[in-house]
Amino acid sequence: MQKESEELMTGRLQTVPMASFLAAILASPDQATLVTNALQLVELLLVKMPDAYQYFFRREGVLHEIERIAADPIQIGRASCRERVS
Repeated sequence: MQKESEELMTGRLQTVPMASFLAAILASPDQATLVTNALQLVELLLVKMPDAYQYFFRREGVLHEIERIAADPIQIGRASCRERVS
């Protein structure tokens, strides 16, 4: 049953340029919420359908963007710092 579900999902998502879409979102530092959701979607697709997406994620730069995000220092806004001190 799960194999049929995976084949159905692979067939439906095959025509969607998901890897390039996710790479573009991950490259955009402006939308932290979108980046977080994109990271969750990448994880979900790699866990559920690794054979279908692993190659495309590497080719489209998704994995590179994840490595860049992981290497960036965490930035906390000024308002957040003041709230913690108070």
